[in-house]
Amino acid sequence: MRLAAMLSVPSVFVLALAPSLAAQQEAKPTPAEPPATAVVMLSHADASDVANALGSVGYQVSIRAVDNNRLVIRGLEKDVQELELKVIPSVDVPRTHGQEAAAVEYIRLGHQTPPNLYQMLETVAPQDRATTYAFDQAKRTLVMRGDLARIAEVKRLVAAVDRPAEPLTVQFFFIRGQIDGAKGENNLPGGLEPVAKALMANGFTKISLLAPIVVSTRDGESFEASAQIATGTAHERRLHVRSANLAVDTEAARLNVQARVESPEGLVFGMETAVTAKLGGYTLLAAAPGSTEDGDAIAVALRVTRSVE
Repeated sequence: MRLAAMLSVPSVFVLALAPSLAAQQEAKPTPAEPPATAVVMLSHADASDVANALGSVGYQVSIRAVDNNRLVIRGLEKDVQELELKVIPSVDVPRTHGQEAAAVEYIRLGHQTPPNLYQMLETVAPQDRATTYAFDQAKRTLVMRGDLARIAEVKRLVAAVDRPAEPLTVQFFFIRGQIDGAKGENNLPGGLEPVAKALMANGFTKISLLAPIVVSTRDGESFEASAQIATGTAHERRLHVRSANLAVDTEAARLNVQARVESPEGLVFGMETAVTAKLGGYTLLAAAPGSTEDGDAIAVALRVTRSVE
């Protein structure tokens, strides 16, 4: 979602709200249909273990283990097909030599999406010959096969990250200045003092705030916002920010950032970076020559804080 506003003075804040979570649609009743049946022969996993685990996941089926390590599945056709063709094959895999008997675990997700969780698990607890992951998107369920110790480890990891998306405020500060080698002059607000010192140490002088852009968003979301400053035709400027893959932990925020400043004639300033920023702190992202009213250089700083709803 984009929000543009005309700013008559540099100190005006422009507020942009990131897309809110999509409202859940009312569930429509499933029309009655004849039950489907499938018989699945397991080659490696124990049929009784798999039947017991799947019975608590929420599929609209009945599952029972029968002779010769087989499963009989009966119920809603789409659930029967998903179990037969996707879920059960993902856990019916051979053990490596000397590996203890593998267990199957089905972990329901409350808040995290399966793709986000998969990316996290592949980073901190990657799959190997003894451990496999599969996801049931419709049921928001992680299907895991591995030894009991690895399952316990993954359950702890999931519990730590499977939480509601945290509300965040992201502030972008567009700063103007001059690069003339003279003694630095700082007119930024007090909170931006560390940024001003870094700029003055690199030749900036007559530093002042061009405009801020403030975005309300949530952990895990992407956003973009823009603002326009009208101070006469020659110095009209449009500011734009865009971010993706915003993620926070206890101390820092990680995000990919694009920012640019444009004039009627074209691009004045542009930058793109991946940054890890301390929560609550001010991080200088980039500085470069770029013409503005009363300035010939532009810098962009960032601050991410937790919001209070």
